[in-house]
Amino acid sequence: EKDFIRKMENLVKRYQKVTEKLFNKWKDSKYRIKQADILEVVADKTNIPISDLKKQDSHKIKELKTILNNKVIGQSNQIEQIYKCLVRAKAGFRNDKKPIASMLFAGPTGVGKTMTAKIIAKNLFVNKNNFCFLDLSEYTDQTSVNKLIGSSPGYIGYDKGGLLTERVKRNPYCLILFDEVQKAHQDVLFLLLQILEEGKISDSSGNTIDFSNTIIVMTTNVGSESVITPTIGFNKEGKNSMNDITTSVKKFFPSDLLNRIDEIIPFTPLKEDQIKIIIDKELDKFKENLQNNKINIGYAKSIPEYVYNKIQFNNFGARQVLKTLQREIQTLVAEKILDEPRTSEMKICIRNSKICVI
Repeated sequence: EKDFIRKMENLVKRYQKVTEKLFNKWKDSKYRIKQADILEVVADKTNIPISDLKKQDSHKIKELKTILNNKVIGQSNQIEQIYKCLVRAKAGFRNDKKPIASMLFAGPTGVGKTMTAKIIAKNLFVNKNNFCFLDLSEYTDQTSVNKLIGSSPGYIGYDKGGLLTERVKRNPYCLILFDEVQKAHQDVLFLLLQILEEGKISDSSGNTIDFSNTIIVMTTNVGSESVITPTIGFNKEGKNSMNDITTSVKKFFPSDLLNRIDEIIPFTPLKEDQIKIIIDKELDKFKENLQNNKINIGYAKSIPEYVYNKIQFNNFGARQVLKTLQREIQTLVAEKILDEPRTSEMKICIRNSKICVI
């Protein structure tokens, strides 16, 4: 017992010495808590980004325009519309009770609608979980609204809350993407209309969920049939296709919903030169990924043209670029890596009208 007591006394004395040293350090001005430290803790606990607490992020919107133009190919006019919508909101020309901005991205699949929404979320909301994706093709029946706001008292899942309301409650600063909005049930559209008009809804428990710090983006492919031809799908003139899409959207959706959306932005089908730019970008990205694994790879100048000719054009848009690259190039490279695990140099070339990796 005496040995145990002696050891405990020594531990207490050591602890006291350590705490005294730490206390003396904190007395020094270098270790004082600063405003930035407080903001960081608050941001971590509330999911409100530091930049929003400082209110000094106006430059982000200008940077966003450049980032979008670099990453989203063939939609410069659409990006300009998005930029103007966000600039107006940031300048204060909006109702503070409503969402920061609401936009409907219309057009064929594979032209950059979802990608654009993700880039906006990543660059304007730097907090965790800044992007909320809801596929409204899963909300086609009358009871679907319960999935979003929670089940009524007495029903299964009442204590779990709604998918949408719980997400916004925990992450008030985020972009919410309602994908394929044309497939949603009328009650879901009514809920969406309430968010756009009032900037808030009540969940199944009666709690008010605030959407005033969110950006609402909806996507639809209504009208895309009129701008996609069966053979190629990328050759219709931009202005005509935009008019066709806008007309179809206005015919399909109720006017009370469209009138509450800040911007209806039709995305145009991609042209041949734009598809080739995407091919180059994806090849560079593939090359960079291999370099991260210490494998250097080069490819002949004729490879992008070869890939373009192999694309099976249809209504899948630029997604066919990724599928074609996987089928024609990535599979061959993967086989080469498995056959020669220690290889560090590769080259993609064409022999006898076929791609080969050497």
